[in-house]
Amino acid sequence: MLFFLIYFLASAPNSIIVTEVDLSEASGAKIIKRLKHPLYNANSWLIKPATTKNGEYLAAPTITGRILIFNLRTGKLTANLHSHDDCEVRHVAFHQRLPIMVSCGDDGRIRIYYQM
Repeated sequence: MLFFLIYFLASAPNSIIVTEVDLSEASGAKIIKRLKHPLYNANSWLIKPATTKNGEYLAAPTITGRILIFNLRTGKLTANLHSHDDCEVRHVAFHQRLPIMVSCGDDGRIRIYYQM
């Protein structure tokens, strides 16, 4: 079984590490992409990024109220959403079928983003 594990490294500032893990083999994880951007700031707590169903985009929440959208194929930042009031965005999630993303943050708000 093959799946992707996405996490950030507190020891590597502004970094998101995307790894590929094959559970059927004992080979362990292989790093397939390192995403870095000066706007990406996370604390040492695990902040779970979200990927679209097709695996094309990654939404990375930050401690500054931003959600950065990366293209996983190119590694480039494609969107910078700043809709939580300069506080930590705790979670982001994509809808399985519809073009909708949801986020929640320490400002007590739940934000819904949809494609127009």
